[in-house]
Amino acid sequence: HIYKEYYMPNLRSATFRNMVPVPFSTTLTLLAMTFEHPEDSHLWDIDGIRRFLHSTPLLVELRLRFEPQFRTLMCDMAVPEVLLPCLKTLSVTAVCDDDEDWEGECETATDFLNSIRAPKLTQMALGVRVFTKQSSQDFVSDFVNNILPLPSDSPALAFLELVVMGVDKQYCNEDRLHIRYDQVPCLAHLKLETNLDVVLVYPNDKFFPLRRAEFIRCTHITNEFVTGLFKGLKTNPAA
Repeated sequence: HIYKEYYMPNLRSATFRNMVPVPFSTTLTLLAMTFEHPEDSHLWDIDGIRRFLHSTPLLVELRLRFEPQFRTLMCDMAVPEVLLPCLKTLSVTAVCDDDEDWEGECETATDFLNSIRAPKLTQMALGVRVFTKQSSQDFVSDFVNNILPLPSDSPALAFLELVVMGVDKQYCNEDRLHIRYDQVPCLAHLKLETNLDVVLVYPNDKFFPLRRAEFIRCTHITNEFVTGLFKGLKTNPAA
């Protein structure tokens, strides 16, 4: 890490690929990190990733890309949560495969993302490539919703972009993506691209406070979905 010898008080953005940086700057506002297959099947240093994020209190935008088989050493930190108090935009690219449900002494990308706390987060873009033979209709939905932050951790999340594409997999009626009210109760702008069926899940007396909805190549959106969308908007006077 030769860069830690430099003094860079004006540095605002940094991009890393296939490496875990050591803390070297507290002024970053944009950070992009890509994690592909580690060499020699070594595991990623999850504590190192968290230590670096701890050193970026001014971070406004974070872009993370996790390739298949992302595995890490177990976290040894007493408090694994990472607070990013200024973060407003989070972009995540991940892979949903059968091995994501792997049990062992490792953390997955989902485990790591669940440790991030971003109280000012307003926008999230989530791209998921689906490689799975699971027959459960909830497998993909559970994967996506487990990545999304809890409303208690990011109560201001209002813009959600979802790109969820099944790869090399024939469509069937069981391939569904559930967008849950209890996961994004302040959703005002939904941008969706998927080749899966889409279901809005919400209580009878509440609906997403949507102002804008965009659908791109959503080849399996049904009339029932559209009808439910307009019905929900009518039941929510704030929308």
